[in-house]
Amino acid sequence: MQVTFITTIFAGTPIVTGLSVFADLPTWPDRALFAVRVGAVVWLVTLIAVYLYARNYRSTDSESDDEESTTEDPEPSDGSPGVDD
Repeated sequence: MQVTFITTIFAGTPIVTGLSVFADLPTWPDRALFAVRVGAVVWLVTLIAVYLYARNYRSTDSESDDEESTTEDPEPSDGSPGVDD
């Protein structure tokens, strides 16, 4: 959640500022509504991007855990001596 918020602020500020140059915003309520509308779209896009990134990171992380769990340990984990001892 914090990543989404911070990314939205850093990405959204220049986007809203850049788009406001081309919009006719004569009053403060018009400016506020414009910022909310554009900010909502930026937040939604950021939310989806962060979700997909986290889902992809989690799936690649679980795949590496699966590979590690399939390797055989040279000694039993219970502390008992191995067969060769």
